[in-house]
Amino acid sequence: MLVGNIGSKYRFHYGAMGDVINLASRLEGLNKIYGTQTIISGTTAEMVAGVFRLHELNLLRVKGRAQALLIHERIGLAETPIDDVHQELLQRYSAGLLACRQHQPAPGPCGAPACLAMRCLRA
Repeated sequence: MLVGNIGSKYRFHYGAMGDVINLASRLEGLNKIYGTQTIISGTTAEMVAGVFRLHELNLLRVKGRAQALLIHERIGLAETPIDDVHQELLQRYSAGLLACRQHQPAPGPCGAPACLAMRCLRA
């Protein structure tokens, strides 16, 4: 990663460049698709596991990366309780995601794609 003034003495821009910055930009763009506020990679999830409550969203490959990576949604602080409606929504999403990975039909009325549509419950 490179951070600082980039350019010449006549024209320069202060910014950051590198693989980590590109990945952060890609993850930020996924928030619109998933209807989330904060998406983090599996590497970051490992670092903040005890501090934040996380929810696995998917395993996907982003542009510029050869390997797929796990992405997680930050739900809130680890000690913050979740109400029953949101807990059920997260469980259904996880069950649908697991079924999708096993090439099975989603269990019950709500698999992962349907749960994404139900995000309006997260007011």
